[in-house]
Amino acid sequence: MTTQDLLFEEKKVKTKMSALLISIRQSNGIENPFIVSRELGQSVATLRNIEKSISFPTTKTLNELMSLYMLTIEERKELESLKSKMLKIRKQLKESRK
Repeated sequence: MTTQDLLFEEKKVKTKMSALLISIRQSNGIENPFIVSRELGQSVATLRNIEKSISFPTTKTLNELMSLYMLTIEERKELESLKSKMLKIRKQLKESRK
């Protein structure tokens, strides 16, 4: 894969993660991300950036979100899958820059 392809895939994974986390948050009855940020001790900007596909959650943040939200088995699997895909993409990007 070219660097351009990897960057495109990275954006797709961010977008899927964003949509899934928003859907899960809302299905948990939480309309305002401020409540989540306060609960996790994260800034509202961090959560908004994740939900706007600007950034990807760190493993720690993702684990905290998964602990906070009531997830279905399918949601948990999809979140883990997206995390794995992102780690693989980032590793390939890092290797391509050497």
